[in-house]
Amino acid sequence: MPTLSQKQVNNRAAELLENIAVAFMIPRAWARGAMARDAAGNEAEYYEDKACSFCSLGALHAARRDLNLPAQVQYTAQNALQRVIDQNPRLLHNDIAGFNDASRDKYRVIEAFQTAAASLR
Repeated sequence: MPTLSQKQVNNRAAELLENIAVAFMIPRAWARGAMARDAAGNEAEYYEDKACSFCSLGALHAARRDLNLPAQVQYTAQNALQRVIDQNPRLLHNDIAGFNDASRDKYRVIEAFQTAAASLR
């Protein structure tokens, strides 16, 4: 895989965050309490074929694997999302998984992904 400039990494990480935000708008695509869930709502691993809904962190891991993205792109996206969580006292959680699982609906999560993407542009 060719080496990416920091600008390319940031752009790809922003696209990743934006695409996950859009995917979470699909009914039953967002999950809580597990990295991933199958169609019946049972816990699954993010890398299993049966996984069809994902938590915030599971979605980042699954997208990196499925899209064969460099690790640096995923880490940049995660760091941007973590900064959004850290800078917003109303989110009340200190990590991505805790924020995801405490969110009552997917729209707060989608907004955080969109804000993180915008911060990388």
